[in-house]
Amino acid sequence: MAHFIVGRSRTCQLHVETPETSSEHALLRWRSGTWELQDLHSRNGTYVDGRLLLSGRRVGLAEGARLGFGRPDGYVLHDAGPPEAHAIGLSPQQPTIETRAGLLLLPDPEHPEVMVCHRDNAWWLERDDEVHRITDGEVVVTGAGAWRLHLPEQVSSTRDAEGGPPSLSELQQARIAGQEARRRHATLSPQEQRVCRLVAAGLLNKQIAGEMDLAESTVQLYRSRALKKLGVAGVADLVRLMARVDADE
Repeated sequence: MAHFIVGRSRTCQLHVETPETSSEHALLRWRSGTWELQDLHSRNGTYVDGRLLLSGRRVGLAEGARLGFGRPDGYVLHDAGPPEAHAIGLSPQQPTIETRAGLLLLPDPEHPEVMVCHRDNAWWLERDDEVHRITDGEVVVTGAGAWRLHLPEQVSSTRDAEGGPPSLSELQQARIAGQEARRRHATLSPQEQRVCRLVAAGLLNKQIAGEMDLAESTVQLYRSRALKKLGVAGVADLVRLMARVDADE
């Protein structure tokens, strides 16, 4: 999640069971590329590295910061990295779904009906031929149930904005995305792989049928089955995935 209410109340996302803590004590949220802690006018105060925050004030946190809710310490921020997008099922039987290689696939990463991804500084939902923007907190309904989306703010670094060289983390993310693309591609049959490559090259089903000497309905079957296996919702995402496969071959 990108924001948490810290407190003694059971409704708080971060539940703290100590008598010094107020029912809704503080707000922890991801903002402008950093975790930020804000006191919510608590009775006994919020502390960062032993220093008391003024009531209602907020401060950015670094990894290793010591946090206290109603007393000077008690907690340590072990990971100051950005939150990951995920979806929480609205039914207790539904699992929490996390991203794979930057993609949030619902209701099951192996059999997706819906894909959520981040591009062009926005979050997008793709289902069959439907593509539209989506925001944090929205509910997505699938054949297997409903999920609430938790989509963190994505902030580019100054170097990214200036068009500088990619960072090590970006290269690692690209490598992971390539590995995931190859893994998915390997689940396809040879015929499905060939259909995907021709679709990515811009050929229509009728043209692919002539190229492979198949009925057009058979091509459509291979295409539909392959898109489900790959977890992509449309041609644009198939093209991107195939580019990752080729880049890593």
